[in-house]
Amino acid sequence: MIYPPFLQKDAVIGVTAPSLRVTAEEDHRRFDSAVANLKDKGFKVVYTDSVFSDEAETSPPEVRIRELGSLVDNPEVRMIALAKGGFGESEIVPGFDWDLIRKNPKWIQGYSDNTVILFKSTVDEDVATIYGSNFGDYGMVPWHRAVVENMEILTGRRKEQGSFDHHETEFHDRVAGTESYKEDAPTVLTSVPENVSFSGRLIGGCMDVLKWFADTDNANVPDFIGRYSDDSIIWFMETYDMSFEDMKEFFGEMESKGWMKNVSGFIFGRPFRYPGSDYKGDVISLLSGYGVPMVFDADVGHLAPRMTMINGAFAEFSVSGGKGSIRYSFI
Repeated sequence: MIYPPFLQKDAVIGVTAPSLRVTAEEDHRRFDSAVANLKDKGFKVVYTDSVFSDEAETSPPEVRIRELGSLVDNPEVRMIALAKGGFGESEIVPGFDWDLIRKNPKWIQGYSDNTVILFKSTVDEDVATIYGSNFGDYGMVPWHRAVVENMEILTGRRKEQGSFDHHETEFHDRVAGTESYKEDAPTVLTSVPENVSFSGRLIGGCMDVLKWFADTDNANVPDFIGRYSDDSIIWFMETYDMSFEDMKEFFGEMESKGWMKNVSGFIFGRPFRYPGSDYKGDVISLLSGYGVPMVFDADVGHLAPRMTMINGAFAEFSVSGGKGSIRYSFI
């Protein structure tokens, strides 16, 4: 596994919008605040031309391809923070030169639709990526512990992280743009069986996007699993709005296409919108046959705060007394 260099003082962080652009006024203010906050931490920020727009929600695919490539190919940029999630990122897959990722390894971070870039970069190019906050979260004042620890991981000062005490149960509108998360429920992780600890090579993201990869075979997951045949695989996943039928089809595809080989456990984030009444029970009914631990309500994905999940890293994940922890080994 290729681990990009950790960020040093004066590192340049590049921002681009391979999915949705930054359009709302409060999101503009949050972006500006993120630039200022990172500058105060000793970093520099550059961003591509089409991050902001008052018109189309996304740039044409050829523009997004060119702008992402310009940051990957720029030796001064040491991290790429993706501006927003949304939709349409899969449009860049056919035209992007994915070899650039391997030739110029640097941390790439985001979540939701950004699973497209992160998952493919790790699975096909063997470069570790981060499923975590999009760029806007650096704009909150003050930084939430999740953001502080994310930066500590990016700078090589942290290798483990614990779950958070509370979380959001929905998206909240911002006014100033610099607001922190509105955590309105206590976080209690559960697992089957109770109080588990398991390890393996971490891979995953937003299930809605992962299903697209399973449908299209646009990432060679069996090859990734084969390269790390001496390690087990931990799948971490969360969903925006998949139904039970969607999950059943997706998990069936994972099995039939060899994605479930050597799995040692599953980590599930809180579903954002689930049309059923028992998400945990439904997942258990679909995956219990694998006989490996399953963790639920983890700090992964759309309902903040978010742990820093490193695709490709070897990790040990534990749950005890409703709390979770992850410890990384960069091997």
